[in-house]
Amino acid sequence: MNNKRKFIKGLAAMGAVILGSKATFAATKNVKKKKQGKFMHVVFIWLKEPDNESHRKTFIDNTNAFMKEIDEVNSWYIGEPAKTPRDIVDNSYTFSLIVNFDNRENHDIYQEHEAHKKFVTDTSKLWNKVQVYDSLKA
Repeated sequence: MNNKRKFIKGLAAMGAVILGSKATFAATKNVKKKKQGKFMHVVFIWLKEPDNESHRKTFIDNTNAFMKEIDEVNSWYIGEPAKTPRDIVDNSYTFSLIVNFDNRENHDIYQEHEAHKKFVTDTSKLWNKVQVYDSLKA
């Protein structure tokens, strides 16, 4: 069963590359630790030029690079609006970033980490709005 899943995932990844779609780099999930922590850091980003492929790629590449440097991060996911047509759904953002931590203390370390500060400095010129929602597992 495990080999079957790997094969299907590989096929899906190859299909995305062949199609050359935004999904090639926009739906990025990275897991550093197998465990799910209790603290979620959810960020919505509105790029100044949301259709600029170079800016999109820069944002995604920089996000993935800095996340790898912070040991306290369990996992992260970069997504884009699913364009679900419902009145209560906000599809106006360019990217969402969901970061999982064991606890608030690890989140606080992440916030002060030099890699995070450098990311903000390097990419803040690309966005005009950022909205954050932090939550603890109930």
